[in-house]
Amino acid sequence: VDTTDPVLAGGSNGVAECTGSNPSSNAAYIAWRNSFGGVTATDNCGTATMSYSEGSWTSTGCTDTITVTFTATDECSRTTSKNQTFTISDTTNPTWTTVPSDSTVECGPGNAAAFTAWLNSFSGSDNCGTALVTNDSTGLSNLCGSTGTETVTFTLTDECGNDITADATFTIVDTTDPVLAGGSNGVAEC
Repeated sequence: VDTTDPVLAGGSNGVAECTGSNPSSNAAYIAWRNSFGGVTATDNCGTATMSYSEGSWTSTGCTDTITVTFTATDECSRTTSKNQTFTISDTTNPTWTTVPSDSTVECGPGNAAAFTAWLNSFSGSDNCGTALVTNDSTGLSNLCGSTGTETVTFTLTDECGNDITADATFTIVDTTDPVLAGGSNGVAEC
């Protein structure tokens, strides 16, 4: 008779970097699960077949975790199981889609709108969610009728607090000569 359960050996919990919004489609997770987390089985009286049963993903902010039960079944239907966990985290910085770059405009009444448009023209993306651009601009003191420059630090932050920064400068210049209008030659009696 065979009254001895198969024996499990090896195996380890798994970890991977987030690659998208659906953790169950993470390639590293799938490879770990399909290789039974490294668990192997032996049986004293034949061969044992490995299988797995997935639990549910739990999310705590920027970490997704699942418990998977790996089971060895021998030819006499005797089984041995072992639980292991797989954890997916987001530790990767977002990336710039539109990298902050310098801009120079001619002094004029449209400077305020141009400056605001420039501040809002940069964007980024993240491997595991969305990313938001913020800046430390204090605004140029007088955008109409004067020249000036401001170097702004733009910060791109993902939902897990991973961030990158880039500096860019906005400059207002005056390269336009003044414009004269009117006037006439003069005459007078000696």
